[in-house]
Amino acid sequence: MDITVARGIRTIRTPGLNTWQRGIPVAGGASRETAPQPTFPKLPKAPGDTDPYRAHATGTTYHRVMSFVWSGSAAKTRIVRSVLATAAAVPERTITVLDLGCGACRGWPAALAAAPNLRLIGYDPSPLAVSEARNNLGGYAADLVGMEVLQAVPLQSDVVISLSVLEHVFDRHSYLGLARKHITSNGIFHLSYDDGHFRRALSADRRSEAWSILKEWLINASAASAARLGSLNRYQSRVDRGWIDAAIARAGFDVVETRYENLSALKDLWKLVEPSAQTDFMNDWIAYEETLNLRYAASLPAPRAGDVVNLWQVMPTRSLVLRPAP
Repeated sequence: MDITVARGIRTIRTPGLNTWQRGIPVAGGASRETAPQPTFPKLPKAPGDTDPYRAHATGTTYHRVMSFVWSGSAAKTRIVRSVLATAAAVPERTITVLDLGCGACRGWPAALAAAPNLRLIGYDPSPLAVSEARNNLGGYAADLVGMEVLQAVPLQSDVVISLSVLEHVFDRHSYLGLARKHITSNGIFHLSYDDGHFRRALSADRRSEAWSILKEWLINASAASAARLGSLNRYQSRVDRGWIDAAIARAGFDVVETRYENLSALKDLWKLVEPSAQTDFMNDWIAYEETLNLRYAASLPAPRAGDVVNLWQVMPTRSLVLRPAP
């Protein structure tokens, strides 16, 4: 099916059930790997420009990239900034991004406005999310597609993105297979998953959240049995590092970079920062986490909460940069 678009949005109705959520993922043990070695994405340099993060002497593109903020998430902000930097490096061509589990696309309008050569293809199994995404993306170079499109011909995406989606996917092998199918041979897959749903605890200073926390505990406890009965709408389960790393290799991807993000204390503090200071706060947040990953990541004697790296205990988001294996 031809999904070529101009500046506008065409929506193909999403089926009621999440087609990738079939089967039962295989359990696996946590791996004991070396500490991650992240790298910050670089923007292209103009002739004579000594700043490796600035695209032009005027700093226009640099400002557009570094001023982008995805509210409340250092991981999502950093990843989308990396996509914007990729688009800035090749302004003469269109960069196609496939978001597998795009939700309501609340962060994408600002990103698409900052990069005229960026084109978004989004998929989400929730009709409500698709309806909201349609409203948010009106007027931008974006397309919302259904599973029937993903099951058809490859979309040849330059970038595939998965942001806090994997923990809600039942058939994770099929999900990774979709990413592999629709990425170009030299494309980039940003896979970022989150463990926050499985760490919420009752406390005296959060009594107002007690019912929400208890409800999430019930969802987590019943997820596997509900899925076997065909109820997948609220599925969520912890992503085990050993299992997912093996699944990534099986799907035909190489891991280029791994890092841990969204330090819990800074995520809470974000909510208390004045809106006028949030961009600066986000820049400091990302820079601080960069330092933590580079200098302090280390393996524990045994895995905890599904991962062997110490940072995972307080930074519940793991983000990977993947490329198709040769």
